[in-house]
Amino acid sequence: MRSRHIFFSVVFFFLSVLNAIAAGEMAGVRKVVLDNGLTVIINEMPASPLASVYLWVKTGSANEGKYFASGVTHFVEHMLFKGTKRRSPGIIPDDARRIGGSINASTGYDNTEYHITMPKENFVQGLDIVADMVMNPVVDPKELESERGVILKEMRMLKDKPERYLEDMVRKTVYQLHPYRSTIIGQEAFFKALTRDDLLDYYHTFYVPNNMVLSIAGGVRADDVLPVVKEMFKDFVPRSFPPRNLVSEPEQIGARYKEDSYPTPMVRVVMAYPSVPLLDPDLFALDVLATALGSGESSRLYMELYKKLRIVEGVAAHSSTPQDKGTFRIMATLKGDGDVDGFIREAKKQIKLVQEKGLLPDELKKIKRQAEVSRIYDRQTAEGLAHQSAAEEAFTGDHLFSDQYLEGLRSVTNEDIKRVARTYLIDRRLSVIVLRPKKEEEKEKASVPPVVGEIEKEVLPNGLTLLLKEDHTLPIVSIEASMNAGTRQEPLELEGISVMTGGLLSKGIPGKDSDAISRVFESRGASVSSSAGRNSLTLSMDMLSDDLDMGLFYLDAFLKTPTFPQKDLELLRKDMLTSLEQRKDSISYMTSRAAIETLFLKHPFRIDGGGTEETLNKITRKDVEGYYARFFAPNNMVIAVFGSFDKDKVRAALLKSFGGLKRRDVVLRTENEEPPTSVRERKQTLDKQQAMVMMAFRAPTIHDQDKYALQVAVNMLGSPLSGRMFKRIREDLGKAYAVGGGYSPGVDAGMASFYALTTQENVEKVKEIMKEEIGALSRVLLTDEELNATKTSLKSDQVRSMQSISAQAGVADLDELLGLGYKNNLEYPVRIDAVSKEDVQRVVVKFFDLNRMVVVETLPEKNAGQ
Repeated sequence: MRSRHIFFSVVFFFLSVLNAIAAGEMAGVRKVVLDNGLTVIINEMPASPLASVYLWVKTGSANEGKYFASGVTHFVEHMLFKGTKRRSPGIIPDDARRIGGSINASTGYDNTEYHITMPKENFVQGLDIVADMVMNPVVDPKELESERGVILKEMRMLKDKPERYLEDMVRKTVYQLHPYRSTIIGQEAFFKALTRDDLLDYYHTFYVPNNMVLSIAGGVRADDVLPVVKEMFKDFVPRSFPPRNLVSEPEQIGARYKEDSYPTPMVRVVMAYPSVPLLDPDLFALDVLATALGSGESSRLYMELYKKLRIVEGVAAHSSTPQDKGTFRIMATLKGDGDVDGFIREAKKQIKLVQEKGLLPDELKKIKRQAEVSRIYDRQTAEGLAHQSAAEEAFTGDHLFSDQYLEGLRSVTNEDIKRVARTYLIDRRLSVIVLRPKKEEEKEKASVPPVVGEIEKEVLPNGLTLLLKEDHTLPIVSIEASMNAGTRQEPLELEGISVMTGGLLSKGIPGKDSDAISRVFESRGASVSSSAGRNSLTLSMDMLSDDLDMGLFYLDAFLKTPTFPQKDLELLRKDMLTSLEQRKDSISYMTSRAAIETLFLKHPFRIDGGGTEETLNKITRKDVEGYYARFFAPNNMVIAVFGSFDKDKVRAALLKSFGGLKRRDVVLRTENEEPPTSVRERKQTLDKQQAMVMMAFRAPTIHDQDKYALQVAVNMLGSPLSGRMFKRIREDLGKAYAVGGGYSPGVDAGMASFYALTTQENVEKVKEIMKEEIGALSRVLLTDEELNATKTSLKSDQVRSMQSISAQAGVADLDELLGLGYKNNLEYPVRIDAVSKEDVQRVVVKFFDLNRMVVVETLPEKNAGQ
């Protein structure tokens, strides 16, 4: 299970809120089983502008039986997008986009899911798309072979990710017989042998209504939805299907060790212990134990191994409980020359301490609080609620399983913690899996809608801007504070100081270091973070409403008296230096970085923010204090408070805290660089099996009204599922696995780009297709249908991204800071609707000049993959 396995509190008010939500008193929840066996769950969210549909098939790659390790489950999932009796190939993504829908699917070991989220008024059309996919696929032979090629490329792409490579190692070490040992995507030889008849056989065996769950959540009413569902699925005939009867994994009676190498600068280590399935009573204590050991900055492994001993670059613990026996894992990353034995030794010390003494009372209380808070936050989005109900019904038979889970967590005692630690975390059951860097020689080788107020803006006499918005949908509050700063304002000799200052802003105040701050926030299920971007420094806090006084206290302290602790500066410096190495693993990062640096030769847009080894080692605490002092001024800041609170009390508190600050001049640098006057090309190599092509162009700034038409153009060309480039490159030619585009506007410069992940032999052809599609859009107007579908897609994406209160606060805060106005995001749909076909053609001609672009090719090294 996902975040529901996180952790919970004992404050009566919030228990009552939580129980009311879970029981459906605050939002209507209905479960119905249709005559054909289809289980339907409907969660009413009256305030939501969206509707989300999850169709959950209770079969995954572990159920492949005679097709074991072939990836047939994943193949079928792909083919359901490739046409139905009513929709020809390519129409499904277009239909979804036309109604503002975001459609996708995924395959797991125990399930396959199809989901779409769209504006609630388009619910019926969205449901029709999913229903048609699962009931009427045609599995066209030509499309099947085309998609086979796509999946083979996906297999290659996954081999380029060290995390996926390590996960395969873990599964093959822990599981000797159970199907969990195989990859979901399948083994290449078995996959290539699959026929159309095999796919249809698998589909007809498991894709039956009595083996499915349909979960719907959002701004819809059950009384309206159920008749529509019954009508759409009335001809879906039930059939018997094979019971789940998988081979049991034998008891592990001896320790196991597996080591391999990979072209990566980091050592990755997993300590894995066999554990329990989802419905085992020990689930609850194991989840609590995993959280205590390795979740959050106040967890035991983080405090001891990372902050105190500094023997790891990162560490976490997780209890994975699928339908059959899962694993309890402790994961760490170390530098290339890191002490793996030392890590294992120290991790075992922490395990032994728990086995002997258990947890402290405050730890248990903190973990239980966290879970209950997480439960509330998880219910903010229609997608999250629909997914949760589908998963709980499919895996446990109870769409309200969270109730049992919360009760189970509440009942966990310290004796339970000691018992499960002694039972499961023992040496003879341990598997250690290590992935080391390759050496050079190897490389050569239902309720009344809640009150939601408008955003209120107030500028204090000293220039500080306040944005307040009451929203009593849920008992949560989000605080955002930002100031003009960021990488655009940092001196080149101290490159990385913005990110370092942003990272340290929330790490210390007088009388409290980062450890104490982490304990305070995590004990309340609250969160705090600080960061820097291209144009700003930002402080973010999220909490339950009854913790708002605490949040306002820390807001005052973080902004006015940050201490930038030396110990945290050294830790952050170490992390940033490590990150410099880790990024070299990513073909996407290395390609986009090359494109940015080639497009911008001097402009600060080219600055990565992560610094260089030389500059990071040079930055001192005094430098950080000086950098922050340059920009901390009330007239250079915006503070936003959104959520369930009394705005008059909050306004008074903010005036008391910040009203006395003195206005002062803050000098902000602006830059200008002329765009390229000719094509700039760059080629580089990477130890990967795939190649990547990126074309980049100068683009409008955030203040240029052409940005709206440009977004339409980028989406039209580079949308990952339905863009013109995607259809030409992947669908028609099968020349690449991933195709897309992006637009990143800045204050005084912007960049648009298009990319394709492909093979080296297809690079030139892919480049030609990309240029042809850009050229075509500059010569021929979009059709009305294309324009309307793209607009609907963009507007729906914006609605989806703004569902959480923290997202709303963050965007309004930053838009106001940068001079766009806090209403900018609210006006976005109107601006997009105003874009005409002629506007799109004009910006393509203006900005996508094929004679003034940047082209980057990242190619495999000669011996990559050998």
